[in-house]
Amino acid sequence: MTLRLALFMLLVGLLGWRDPLRAAAPEAFLGVLLEFTFDNPELAGSAAGQGWTPVKIGDRGFLCISNYHAQYGNFPKFLFGDPDWQNYSIEAEVFFKVEQQTGHLALLTRLNEAWWGYRHGLIFGGWGMHLSQYYYGGVGATNTQAFSGADLPPPVYDWYVLRGEVDGRTMRTLINETLVIDYNLRLSDQGIAGLEVGPGVYMCVDRLVVRSLNRSAAALAAARRGDLRRGANVRLWPGFRHEKIAEVRAGEEVFVLRTVGDWMQIRKQYSSVQGWVWAPNIQIRP
Repeated sequence: MTLRLALFMLLVGLLGWRDPLRAAAPEAFLGVLLEFTFDNPELAGSAAGQGWTPVKIGDRGFLCISNYHAQYGNFPKFLFGDPDWQNYSIEAEVFFKVEQQTGHLALLTRLNEAWWGYRHGLIFGGWGMHLSQYYYGGVGATNTQAFSGADLPPPVYDWYVLRGEVDGRTMRTLINETLVIDYNLRLSDQGIAGLEVGPGVYMCVDRLVVRSLNRSAAALAAARRGDLRRGANVRLWPGFRHEKIAEVRAGEEVFVLRTVGDWMQIRKQYSSVQGWVWAPNIQIRP
């Protein structure tokens, strides 16, 4: 058995243990498979590489990494999940800034035992940001294949919502609900997930959640749903002061992800858009 395979099998064994308070029914569409708020320094069900540090500020927990001078092809990873995961989304609330000329971070999906898989990458600097989708694998990235990409404005030192999805042969990458989409994924159909950070980046993660994108009839029937009592704006964060990213119409059916105070996080029925709606506008289905 090679050293890399032995390390991977050890990782799989570690990831096989789940905190029952953080796991929800995987058969439900958009049901939570794994969730981290980083309040618990144990980080059960995960494996963090060198440089990642749990940080507490008051009663809030974060996972941070600062100015790690990584070697190309060996960026520090925070890994989680099961090797048989297939269709899922990763949503991370992150703060990041550049400590050198440019920075790099990525959501990782469908990784195999050699850490080959689909990257939802973000390269950023004073010149702007570039969001990209690619498959990365092989020694020296010999099996790298680029898919879609999009240029975005320069980063601001604020919190962002990053989301990567592998959904059948569809790959979606979103930053603050700006979407890059690619069809025709054929290189890998299952694997673990994670975060990866390149040199020159300071980043903290506040909340990270993995949701099932199982679209079987049973999974869709088990999904939590609601109906709009009236038309409403969908916002990036809970609160009227936050950016409007979409609208929902009176009578529209939506998937309900979670509730925080007077706000519900929803996903539109025929769209990848996720965001927050004032809770009194939504009637939850029994």
